[in-house]
Order: sequence, then structure tokens, then C-alpha cells
Amino acid sequence: MSVVPHIRRSAALGPFLVVIAVAFAGCVPVPAAATPAPAVSQAAPPAAVSQAASALEAAYRQAGFGFIEANQPYRPSEPPDLIAVPRTVYQVVLPKDPGSGYVVIYRATDPARAQSLATSMQQYLQSGFGQTNFPTDAQFAVEVYGSAMLFGWYSPGASADPATAASALRVLERFGQAFPVVR
Repeated sequence: MSVVPHIRRSAALGPFLVVIAVAFAGCVPVPAAATPAPAVSQAAPPAAVSQAASALEAAYRQAGFGFIEANQPYRPSEPPDLIAVPRTVYQVVLPKDPGSGYVVIYRATDPARAQSLATSMQQYLQSGFGQTNFPTDAQFAVEVYGSAMLFGWYSPGASADPATAASALRVLERFGQAFPVVR
């Protein structure tokens, strides 16, 4: 009896066993903590974001609203080219509707890039796919202020106080250069 055939058979099984081991390793669940939630904002917003936020805060204050940096994660549905864009999330204080009123300020490299991002968001929201990620009665505000692109929305049907939420969105709609979303 020769040992050589057994060695050849073992050598032939080696790559097969490696493939099986790799396949099973891919089936191991990853703990939820390994996939962090998107950050609410940066510790200190860059100048473009802080300038837009300061001006927007003044506009909201003048209209009788509070405007704060969001204290919980929020990420709206957005087109692929906005996914990696740095942003800071703020929230209009709506006492009867504390889970809404988010305003996302995206930081662009310059005003032309901010306009490009706004056009992309506008086209995404006007597309069939972009609209499926929001209630059918959603109203949007896409604005450019310097090197920042701002986004907010509300749904009259989903809001606990539709009149107040509409007033808050109108403040954003009149802020900066508008990119109207036509449905």
C-alpha cells in the first residue's frame, strides 16, 4: 500500500476545504455595533455650513421658530452623488411635531458645486424613484446658500401640526437660491 495516493488526495482536498471555510466565514453575523449609524454632524461645522446655519437660524428666529443642531441621527433619502458629501443636520423646533423639521446642510467645495448638488437633489426628488422614499404629499425645499446646499421637507398628512410645519418650510424655501421640486 502506497502513501502517495493518500497525500495526493489530501492535497486535492486542501483548496476545497479553504473555499468551504471562507464561505462559512462570510455567514457569520456582524454585530450591529460594527456598522455605526450616520453621524448627526461634525464637532465644529466648516465655515460654509456655520455661515448658512447662522443665517438660517436668524431667519427662523425672526419667524418665531427655534433652530438647533439635531440631537439624533437623521439622513434623508438622497441621490448617490450626495451620499459622501459632508453634512450637518439641524432641526426646526416644532413643539407638536418633535420628530420632524430636519434641515440638512451639505458642504460643497464652492458655490458651483453647491448648485450642482442642488440640481442633483432636485432631479432625484422629481424622479419616480426619489418620490417613493417620501409620503405622496411631501413638500420639499432645496436651496443653495454660498457653498452650502440645504434640504428640508414636510408632509401635511404625516405632521401633527401641518400649518406650523408648512410655515417652517416656507422659511427655508425663501432662503438662498431656490431649486423648486416640481412633482
